Amino acid sequence: MELDPLKVEKMESQIQQLEPRKGTTFSRTCFNGINTLSGVGILSIPFVLSQGGWLSLALLFSVAILCWYTGLLLQRCMNANPRIKTYPDIGEVAFGRKGRVTISVPMYLELY
Repeated sequence: MELDPLKVEKMESQIQQLEPRKGTTFSRTCFNGINTLSGVGILSIPFVLSQGGWLSLALLFSVAILCWYTGLLLQRCMNANPRIKTYPDIGEVAFGRKGRVTISVPMYLELY
């Protein structure tokens, strides 16, 4: 018994519709990221305040401002030269080959 090619194609498309999709959407990824960061903040800020007092909150706010400013500097650096994609690239542009190695070694050791 031979199957009709149109029926086979129709069955394959129905099977593909039933199979779960792999991956996630951009909006779900953003939602999960915000939930993670919010959860960490909800748990950590009261603990920080209980252990360090109000001064710790000022320190936490200062660290947040420093991280924001560092992000702006990295953005400027990456926009200035289109071939800069990683931290070692920034080190090479700033200090040559020695800068690239100096940044690469601790970065990759930390990942290891």
